[in-house]
Amino acid sequence: MNNHFDQFEKAAPSVRAAYDAILKASRELGKVREAPKKTSIHLMRETTFAGVTVRREALILTLKSNDAIDSERVQKALRMSAKRYYNEIRVRSPREVNQELREWIAASYELSGKPRKVPAMPSGHKNFDEYVAQLTPAKRAALKKLRRAILDAVPGAEECISYQMPAFRKDGKSIMCIAAMANHISMFPGAGPIKKLAQELKGYETSKGTIRIPIDRPMPAALLKKVLSATLEARTTAKKPARRAPRRSA
Repeated sequence: MNNHFDQFEKAAPSVRAAYDAILKASRELGKVREAPKKTSIHLMRETTFAGVTVRREALILTLKSNDAIDSERVQKALRMSAKRYYNEIRVRSPREVNQELREWIAASYELSGKPRKVPAMPSGHKNFDEYVAQLTPAKRAALKKLRRAILDAVPGAEECISYQMPAFRKDGKSIMCIAAMANHISMFPGAGPIKKLAQELKGYETSKGTIRIPIDRPMPAALLKKVLSATLEARTTAKKPARRAPRRSA
């Protein structure tokens, strides 16, 4: 039996730390099984949602998505079928396992559950209306209510699509993404606001950066305003990470 620890023998300590951060972020989403292979490690839900190849100075993380992820961090996006892409991301240290990467991991995790007749997440959309048109009536109604509540709570907020999900921004700064998942609606305010409002959010299932809202039970307006206020505060005070010069592939 392969031992995945052997794959880190020649890797920098920061690479192993990055793997641990990815594994921790994945386990916050639900059950995860590690499946070591000869040259890689698969992270599995019902099926594989993440492939990890270990290099000396970085991990090559492969994640699923319905559409190719549009980001400079993605080194390669392979189209495997009409609605499935494999995206390769180089991860050098645990600090690179940030909110952006966590959202990609969460989306890949959702796509790796039990096979469904209806895709877990919509694809091929360019705006909110095209996104919700692909949902069931119940999910469509729930997401429209949440959208209206966010726009009412944050005057001047603009809509966009980010990481294949409906998103909101204000004054050029991202506020959050929302998405219809298999059995709930997800909000992605980030870890800080969820930690700050831990008591108020006790009635909801949460992970480090995600709040899961039952489709038939919208979040009360007062609580939503608190979440949005905390999220805007976190986005305003967050420091941008220093940009690194790109390295050549190993």
